[in-house]
Amino acid sequence: ASRRVLTLPAVSFDWKDTGRPSIGVIAQDVEKLYPELVATDKTTGIKSVNYAGLTPILLEVIRGQDAAIKELRREVDALNAAR
Repeated sequence: ASRRVLTLPAVSFDWKDTGRPSIGVIAQDVEKLYPELVATDKTTGIKSVNYAGLTPILLEVIRGQDAAIKELRREVDALNAAR
């Protein structure tokens, strides 16, 4: 389930209030997958992403990838040893 985060594209944008460039994800995209990580300002309707909340999800994906890499290394080592 945590691999859903891999479908979120990173986007470049400029902050409306400061004009400063940044990189992030689109709140509406995050909201479809993880609604608990998006807040909507009641006055302006502007959505914001809880980036700190994405961290544990990203850690789970990294752990999964690390396990897959280790398994593939074991398979490669076994194939090389059988030569």
